[in-house]
Amino acid sequence: MKKLRMTRLLATSQLNQLVHVREEEIMKLVESLINISREGKSCNLKQEFITMTNNVICRMAMSTRCVEDDANEAKKVKELVNQIVVLGGKLSAGNILGPSAKLDLFGHGRQLRNALEKFDRLVEKIIKEHEDQREMKDMEGSGWRDLMDILLAISGDSNAEMNLTRKDIKAFFLDIIMAGTDTSALTIQWITAELINHQKIFNRLREEIDLANQMEVKGQMFNYLPFGSGRRGCPASSLALVVVQAAIGALVQCFDWEVIGEGKINLQEDSGFSMGIASPLVCCPITRFNPLNKR
Repeated sequence: MKKLRMTRLLATSQLNQLVHVREEEIMKLVESLINISREGKSCNLKQEFITMTNNVICRMAMSTRCVEDDANEAKKVKELVNQIVVLGGKLSAGNILGPSAKLDLFGHGRQLRNALEKFDRLVEKIIKEHEDQREMKDMEGSGWRDLMDILLAISGDSNAEMNLTRKDIKAFFLDIIMAGTDTSALTIQWITAELINHQKIFNRLREEIDLANQMEVKGQMFNYLPFGSGRRGCPASSLALVVVQAAIGALVQCFDWEVIGEGKINLQEDSGFSMGIASPLVCCPITRFNPLNKR
């Protein structure tokens, strides 16, 4: 499973092959913020970032995208994963209570089980859709296979070197979506908040981007992101870096930001697995440059 993750999702060749996915989802983020700016409204940037990073992961792994349709399975998956992350953090905090934690005094364990069961049913739908589409791909001779297709092929191969069950596949994708969505989104959130609070650095970064005339962040901003190193290093650090850098570049190049309230963002840390910002990152985007006009 680790080998497949590294060779068929996170390898440099795969990242290069799927660069259009990242570009399209970042442009959808920019388009959403431009529409909000046009209406003179504010938005919670954390939710915008989570939608973007979830889109990237889902499309790369199983060719499914989160859209504004409430009936879309991927959007439901995103909401459930957010629920699981929050409830999982509360459940872990409850372990300090010792034996009484097993009593599930606050109901977090029950809520977590319910969320996991819903996630299981939704991913089952996506698996069945892939199975139907695989038959069509085989008949049409289509060469493209996403990670879900590959895992399903292995699970149905009696000669495969490992016995891969449906439960394994669902757990695998829960792991990928949880690891890839919240962490990258919160990294973008923290960097954006710091840049908005430090306008001199924000302006200097914008000058670099304008000079380079491309949406990528240079300099030393990303030297200390906590991806770890060695055997315990984050296997998706290369993907996270290209997504985070391109997203930050777009946000700095395309928008000025007006903070709702006191003019400064409160950077108090939240609890939970990924330790985001406690207060919602609510800002009014003011469009400075619209790349959609070039289309």
